[in-house]
Amino acid sequence: MIMKKLFGFAAIIFALAACNKIETIETPEQPDSQVGIPFTATVVKPASKALSDAGSTVTASWAENEKVALIYTVSATTYLDVANIDSVDGSGNATISAKLSATPADNTIVTVIYPASAVDASSMALKTDLLTAQKGNLIGADSISEKYDVRSGNGNFDVSGSGASFKTTVSLAPEFAIWKLTLNAVATELRVTIDGVDYVVTPWSATNPIYVTLPAITGKAISFKATEAGGDYYFSLPSLTLAAGTYYQSNISSVLKTNPGRLNGQFSVSSTKKVYFSKGNLQWFYGGNTHKTKSATAISTVIAAKDYNGGVFTFADNQWDISGTTGNNSIWRRYGQIGSSINNFTSAKRIDLFMYASSGYRYSNGEYHFKPFAICNNDFWGSGYTYGPASSGIDGTNNDWGVFNAILNGGDETDQWRTLTRIEWAYLANERDNAVNLRGVGTVNGIRGVILLPDDWAGSAITALTNTVTLDNSDKPASINWTDNVYSSSEWAVMEADGAVFLPAAGTLDPSNNNVGYNNVSDNNAGSSYWTSSYYSGSEYAYAFDLGTGGGSYINWRFDRSSRPFGRAVRLVKDVE
Repeated sequence: MIMKKLFGFAAIIFALAACNKIETIETPEQPDSQVGIPFTATVVKPASKALSDAGSTVTASWAENEKVALIYTVSATTYLDVANIDSVDGSGNATISAKLSATPADNTIVTVIYPASAVDASSMALKTDLLTAQKGNLIGADSISEKYDVRSGNGNFDVSGSGASFKTTVSLAPEFAIWKLTLNAVATELRVTIDGVDYVVTPWSATNPIYVTLPAITGKAISFKATEAGGDYYFSLPSLTLAAGTYYQSNISSVLKTNPGRLNGQFSVSSTKKVYFSKGNLQWFYGGNTHKTKSATAISTVIAAKDYNGGVFTFADNQWDISGTTGNNSIWRRYGQIGSSINNFTSAKRIDLFMYASSGYRYSNGEYHFKPFAICNNDFWGSGYTYGPASSGIDGTNNDWGVFNAILNGGDETDQWRTLTRIEWAYLANERDNAVNLRGVGTVNGIRGVILLPDDWAGSAITALTNTVTLDNSDKPASINWTDNVYSSSEWAVMEADGAVFLPAAGTLDPSNNNVGYNNVSDNNAGSSYWTSSYYSGSEYAYAFDLGTGGGSYINWRFDRSSRPFGRAVRLVKDVE
């Protein structure tokens, strides 16, 4: 037994073992013109497999009349035949037999797949939807042992005289991993999403543990959604590896959340509307995944694999998180480097400065940039490109990052989040009750930024930033002292639990040179600059909520008219219902 970390706590990998009880299928009728030959061979006792329960393994064995698929090619035609397990000897090896549809040449390669019911007769490969609808039980009707204990291997035909066999005995290796999950309570559905594909388990009985069969993956993002009596619960991981033929088990009740990616505090953005902020800034990383999006014709479709597509949108793990440092040292923040350095992107190297409206949605006339992670690069800044609608904002449209994209740790569903308008930001900063005492600047875990407190803040007072945020592009000089409100990570954890929001000074990315400026590593320059969903008079500019500094002695506390190709931070919100 090997112990390893999963979900931030232990999960157990057991020796692969279990019983097989595969549903019986009928051998398809062969055509009258069949010219094949009889086939008989031995398949060795199955290796231990990814089935176990509470640490007690079950010996794997063949059973008479189970079916095995044989796939081979003769004269450029591929054939699928079904062999029957006729007998099992005392050593556990099985004798299988079939009438081949064609006579293969000696030494022809043959693919062997168990059970035959897992094979699609048209594609002569594993069914693409084999794992998409499961019952969550280990044994019994429609169980893992009946349908999903899939194994495959290759051999070579030994053709002599009027019959065929294998050159040597063939052994079959498992195709999938099995995961036993213990949830908060009885679940009516468990949905696991990998690469935009949903593996849905509808439990066969009212038991808390659920068994799910998953494909082998390496470094993929994965999300879970459990529908229980108390509501929907979510969890996600940005990068996970699952080995075929491995059994995992985890108790995930302690990490499932009913409001994934959401902070607790409520903030008024108008006289009638309040919002929750996301747990951190929006980020994108290349994890080998394609992500779910919302389109005009379908919800939760997968973006086609084209150019640099692939990767995952997520929220930063902490409110103070920003990617990289400055300039050319932060290649993962630079659009111009992605083409040559895509393989260097990992869950630890995340883009968090985006050009305006770069959700990934592309207008049908081809006018709009469509790469979902795009930030900025001078080569793409020309009269032929605009980012988002030319004469209206992106609020409520597919150009909004939170509308179009599923956010991995924000519920992994589309149309769940949105970007605040300029007027909403202004109301939050200037007009809500006690607004002046609910905002300030400070340093959290060594990172500078803006602090916003919720409407009903009952915690300790902060040193407020009293100047009004101007609605236009004019400067509003004011003194600034980053040491007014300083919190360690543990001190901020208390603030965050009470609803406080921190907007880190992530800086801005200049498309003319791909350098990041106004960031936290400079002693005298730092800036929190966040896109709003509001456009500014024409296709070249949009508004950003901006706290910029000059020389460290004054700030520009304003709504900045910002060039759309500049890379700026994005912080999404969710409406209070």
